[in-house]
Amino acid sequence: NASSLSSIRIIKSGANVDLSDERKWTAQLSELTKLPLFMRVVSAGNLLSHVGYTVLGMNSVQLYMKVPGSRAPGHQENNNFCAININIGPGDCEWFAVANEYWGIIHMLCEKHGVDFLTGSWWPLLDDLYDAQVPVYRFVQKPGDLVFVNTG
Repeated sequence: NASSLSSIRIIKSGANVDLSDERKWTAQLSELTKLPLFMRVVSAGNLLSHVGYTVLGMNSVQLYMKVPGSRAPGHQENNNFCAININIGPGDCEWFAVANEYWGIIHMLCEKHGVDFLTGSWWPLLDDLYDAQVPVYRFVQKPGDLVFVNTG
């Protein structure tokens, strides 16, 4: 009925959703054990597995949910560590990435446009990046594809 539908909340975007509770997220966490060892949350080769406590989003699984058509501003990963991104669909995800070596130019572009990179919302113009000789990696991630963002 209409009254029960009006009480349903629709989420448009979810960030930093903690999936570390193995009782709630058994199926999803089980899927992650299929990843190569260097990509697993817990692995002898992952130094963050030996810290002794949970560092949310670093040695635990977090979900970032975006509905089709939503965007994320330019950003660096937590503490410049690597990140694993799996598109579970339904649609494609377009990526734009810049190598860490170009941070100085990115910083200058942010200052030029009055944006604090760490606290602001940075939406670079591709032409600005191209004019500054910054190579941009641009690609489409299909549902089921994994993107590995290395450190930096």
